[in-house]
Amino acid sequence: MQGEYAAILKYLRKYFGTTPAVDVEEQEAAAFVKWFGEQGLASETIRIRLIIIKACWKWGIKARLVKSNP
Repeated sequence: MQGEYAAILKYLRKYFGTTPAVDVEEQEAAAFVKWFGEQGLASETIRIRLIIIKACWKWGIKARLVKSNP
């Protein structure tokens, strides 16, 4: 699973650069999902990785690192 997180982080960094998660807004998140879907990955890989990202946002909310999931 650690390799999966590293792969996801690579795409997040490529798209968002150094933008803190707390600064990501709904429109930017939606654009990321669209862009991520265009990266040539299998649809199942995209689905799984988006689920993992959602779980990370839930953890961030619980830990009070972000206010909501955009």
